[in-house]
Amino acid sequence: MEQPRTAPPPSPRLYTWERRTDPVLLGVGLLFLAGWALFAADYAIRVWLSDRRAHFVATHIPSLLVVLLPLLRPLAVLTRCSC
Repeated sequence: MEQPRTAPPPSPRLYTWERRTDPVLLGVGLLFLAGWALFAADYAIRVWLSDRRAHFVATHIPSLLVVLLPLLRPLAVLTRCSC
């Protein structure tokens, strides 16, 4: 019976790269998560404070998309800008 194949050990250069960049990437990920949480909290508070909540959600689709799809966050800047 054949032994299952295991992955070869990572190269020393790859190991060094991952060891150096993992903490940085973790920090960036946490900042991204914190930013998303702020957008989500802002949207939830604006819905809660609205007199007509369903109307608010229906008329603020870009804000909803920013919360649901965080990669659209630059859209939030454009929708709030009075340029």
